[in-house]
Amino acid sequence: KRSRNASNGAREGGRSEGTTSSGGVASDIRHPRERPRSSERASELNSARDPMDPPPLVCVAGVGALGASLAAYMIDAGLCPILVSRGAQAHALQHKGLRLQDLDGTIRLISPERFMLYRTDCEIEVSDHKVDVALITCKNHQVAGLLDFLELVLAPSGVVVTCCNGVGASKAAISRFGRDRVVLATTTHAADLTEPGWVRRAGEGTLVLGPSAATPADAPPPPPPPALSALLECPKLRCTWDANIGLVVSRKLLMNAAINAIAAIAKVVNGELAGPELWPSVLAVCEETLPIMAASGMPCPSLSEAVADLESILAATASNRCSTLKDVLLGRRTEVDAINGAIVDMAKESGMPAPLNNLLVALVNKL
Repeated sequence: KRSRNASNGAREGGRSEGTTSSGGVASDIRHPRERPRSSERASELNSARDPMDPPPLVCVAGVGALGASLAAYMIDAGLCPILVSRGAQAHALQHKGLRLQDLDGTIRLISPERFMLYRTDCEIEVSDHKVDVALITCKNHQVAGLLDFLELVLAPSGVVVTCCNGVGASKAAISRFGRDRVVLATTTHAADLTEPGWVRRAGEGTLVLGPSAATPADAPPPPPPPALSALLECPKLRCTWDANIGLVVSRKLLMNAAINAIAAIAKVVNGELAGPELWPSVLAVCEETLPIMAASGMPCPSLSEAVADLESILAATASNRCSTLKDVLLGRRTEVDAINGAIVDMAKESGMPAPLNNLLVALVNKL
């Protein structure tokens, strides 16, 4: 296996973040294992962790727009996360830092001294820092390579959190690390990548975590692993633990299957899907997808609940371009295979037809 090193910006005498108007401001930069000041610590969310222990070391694996935005929330809370990236994005982060445009339009620079960086495109020695929590925020087709890398840096008891569209990432992580070390996640935080190293936040949301194993009906809900305190105690992440996250993940997959591909093919913002021309198609995909997911054993909402979810999401994100449309417009590989393609795979396993999902996969892959 290839070994790699972390470019550690947590050096003494470094500079911290500043704004475009005032520039960098001197700051005391902590080693990533150093315990934060008491004023920065939230209340303990898990009694299994000693309050005097240093915070778990968090790695954000796949630092595109979403990953960089979530990492910035962690940095604002006093953590020094490891960012895993490559190519132009990694080069910008390493040499210039992270430029972040907040929802209020404020632009600020988070200097490289505020985080550590692993470049997965470099063949250098791995740092001896071992990761307690790895939050995967990449595209599905990038997951396998990142899991190879995480095997090198994850602590023996480290936890992998999959926050990706579809179900492929969680399945791959479970097969690699085991169900007990994999946590599911879904988020409504949103961000866009303006250029390498420059991220614009597009929406403030929540980050929901939960166990990858279903909880038996007669069993008490499992508590979060202690290492997840680094995320659960980060105020701006608005992170919560939901022992029934399976239903949350199912609802998101259903919404993505009904919305993303159609929006990408029609090249429209989400709100236009609620109009008379496209709404029947959105509804038809939802009606086809729901029983397929149920037959595969996924917890699912009722059809009326799913339709209400669709109406609510399209209204709340009316001016947004979905991720699949953004990928198509930028000439990038889409995640249609991980979303509608996953529904097609479920249908095959259950012996059910999925003509609409099949069609959407074929059409998007031709764009």
